[in-house]
Amino acid sequence: MRQSQIACRGPDPPARAPREPERPANILNAPNTVYGRHFYAEQLEGSRASARVLVEMLSAHWQPASVLDIGCGRGAWLAAWGERGVSRLVGLDGPWNDATQMIWPAIEFRAVDLERAPAVGERFDLAMSIEVVEHLAAAAGEAVVDALVAASDVVVFSAAFSGQGGVHHVHERYHSHWGGLFRARSFRTFDLFRPRLWGDARVMPWHRANVFLHVRDGHALATTLREAGVPELAELAFMDCVHPWLYERLRVDRAGFGTHLRALWPSLLRSLRRRGTP
Repeated sequence: MRQSQIACRGPDPPARAPREPERPANILNAPNTVYGRHFYAEQLEGSRASARVLVEMLSAHWQPASVLDIGCGRGAWLAAWGERGVSRLVGLDGPWNDATQMIWPAIEFRAVDLERAPAVGERFDLAMSIEVVEHLAAAAGEAVVDALVAASDVVVFSAAFSGQGGVHHVHERYHSHWGGLFRARSFRTFDLFRPRLWGDARVMPWHRANVFLHVRDGHALATTLREAGVPELAELAFMDCVHPWLYERLRVDRAGFGTHLRALWPSLLRSLRRRGTP
């Protein structure tokens, strides 16, 4: 971690049970072990609370008529837009999810393989992906970015920061990595949420720290945001400020490892001395 970032703070069973069908090797297709009911139950209410706050903030500047969410989970973020009057709500997620699990009845759910480029095939006023790409391979994460920018000129995006940790986080990156991908696709990055939410306990820490707004060059929202004084991030490295929540988490983890190592050191020395005794 760079120094500048740290400073930023019944009946008997049959004799032979029927053979279960083989599961794909890809862990993302094994919902009972990774993305089952417990996974969503643990994060749903926090996501919905965060979504309501962030959706209200963006709605103060601009109101979309249609929203796409790639990696929508149970639809917490789409539900927040539904509460604001948006009627066209489309959610994409893995085949372990289905329409009956959506928490907002108007959500149109589509099952896709997120490890492949999700085919959207239509345009939306707003496209979103919140804390999803860290669960995917590197190439799949970039494909999600491509799908988002193909679907909309306005994108709300977040991904786990390096070292954040979580269930099946296989591809954590600095925020500036993702910002660079959007910039290469002619998008501008606006820091709409973090300055006001950095210490807001209503919002989950990773949503306070990780969510950015990307707007395509020339879109009217970019002008609206600049006139409202919303910071545009010309220096993408500033995206990599570490939230105190993550900094403290990493510091405690490291301190715990050091304490464990010091406790083991005497026994390690005794073992080395015994080995050296003829």
